[in-house]
Amino acid sequence: MAAREERTVTLSADNYSMWILDWKANQIRIVMQSGEVHVAPMDSGMRRPSDEIARTFFDWDRWWLTIETEKGHLVVSEVWSPVGDLVKGRPSVYLDQNHWSTIAKTVVKPEAVSAQDRAAAQRLIKLGHDGGIRLPLSSATLQETAALFGDRRYEVGITIASLSGGWQLRDPLELRRQEFAAWFAERLSINANVPESDPVTLEPGSVFGDRVAPAPDIDLSDSMRRFMDALTWPSVLVSILIDSESIPSVRPTRWADSNGDISKRVASLTKPHRSSATTLAAIRDNEGLMSSALSLIGAPSLLDSRLGPRDIADAVANTRFGGLYTAVMAERHRDPNRRWWPNDLNDIMFLTCAATYCDYVAAERSTGRQLMRLLARRNERLNVYTSLPDLVEALDRDDVRSVSEGKDRHSKTATNNP
Repeated sequence: MAAREERTVTLSADNYSMWILDWKANQIRIVMQSGEVHVAPMDSGMRRPSDEIARTFFDWDRWWLTIETEKGHLVVSEVWSPVGDLVKGRPSVYLDQNHWSTIAKTVVKPEAVSAQDRAAAQRLIKLGHDGGIRLPLSSATLQETAALFGDRRYEVGITIASLSGGWQLRDPLELRRQEFAAWFAERLSINANVPESDPVTLEPGSVFGDRVAPAPDIDLSDSMRRFMDALTWPSVLVSILIDSESIPSVRPTRWADSNGDISKRVASLTKPHRSSATTLAAIRDNEGLMSSALSLIGAPSLLDSRLGPRDIADAVANTRFGGLYTAVMAERHRDPNRRWWPNDLNDIMFLTCAATYCDYVAAERSTGRQLMRLLARRNERLNVYTSLPDLVEALDRDDVRSVSEGKDRHSKTATNNP
């Protein structure tokens, strides 16, 4: 078979000013830097991202994608690029779904929100829209928003889309696998090129990790594919958030039942044996990720490697995010009165990930309080809050400001990103 001929296409902001995909008019409009405008009908193979999206505008100068919805809302998303400073000194702030709901309610029905929460939400909206902070969404955010329906779905979804602006918390399983790979490479003295990915990123698909593979396109070079992925990904996120049809999620009831059984077994043990029982539960919970991490660095499997039981126990207890996740699970397993609910999985997984890799976290109350205790016990920076007013108080204390307020690019906040 003959090799596919690579075609070189040069796309530059020196030439282009704006690309407009008008789904309602079924047209593509290209505005050149010279002011010249080219109009052409859309190719029949072009697929509209969602019936809720009317037009998209790509601004070559700002490197933004503006998405206009059928209801007239404009969502401005930053577009990923492999070069340049995308963060621009902005700390990352992760919000649990209940806090996103409070912000959405502040926008559409402010009288239904307490004065304190309303003031805090308005402050976060100001910081988010005016270059003060990044508000990444996660796959849990998408899942929980997609389960809503009707007007509430759109209200919450458009709020999240507008404030997150394309920023995502990378898939927690991918981040834990990277941690394990780096840990095992060091423990086994393997000179491996362990990938280090930004936990909070604009990179297309990062919110799902390798669980969702991009569709292959044999007609695009790698660089062009990456560019087109970057250009279309914000529309994918907005579509998931505001699509009118609810997407019911599969509740992890087996996970909750299994952990409830572990808690019962731990409660039946004598006190000296409970710690080893929770460690064993953590190892079993992470076996798949650890095996995948060993494969990533070209090492033998857990059974065939030179790793001993102590090494494996250290890996689940002492990696950054994985260790905090293990500590939360162990504390709950040792609590005989703890009831395990399916939604605990998202709370534990994503809030421990955010507490590790984001600068600030607004968590739901139960998991948030547990994280605050554990972080204090581990002498780590306390960056978790359970209310929006407490979160905003911390941002003010750290002098986090928006661009129009004369934002200092060298803020006091020490980033949690590696």
